[in-house]
Amino acid sequence: MDCANVKGVDFDPSPIRVERIGLTREQIGHLGLPWIENLETGSGKDLGDPGHPDHRKPYVQNYIASQGRRKVEANALVRDLRGSRALVEAAINRYIPASWPAEHEARLAPHQQAARDAFAALIAVRS
Repeated sequence: MDCANVKGVDFDPSPIRVERIGLTREQIGHLGLPWIENLETGSGKDLGDPGHPDHRKPYVQNYIASQGRRKVEANALVRDLRGSRALVEAAINRYIPASWPAEHEARLAPHQQAARDAFAALIAVRS
């Protein structure tokens, strides 16, 4: 959306879909990730506290009902890099086939060579 109103940029964000991924209890257990017994946010406030402005929001209440007042921080994924990488790659590969990077690189190769040739010509002219 940051580019939607930039003058001279023809950008339509409607085909972009934000996909949020989260860990299931099973994945947390399989990866051996530690639970933290609070819902403290980065600002130091606790979403589990009824006085928190977001406490009554449906997503918070649904989370508390299913997981309790505890969380797993995303940085806990470093405990099992291989397993964590597999989870993230699986989420990405639902939308981008594993063959795409090689196909994309092959499509770019002639253009990259043309850019190299153009730069080489510019350098030769200035020398």
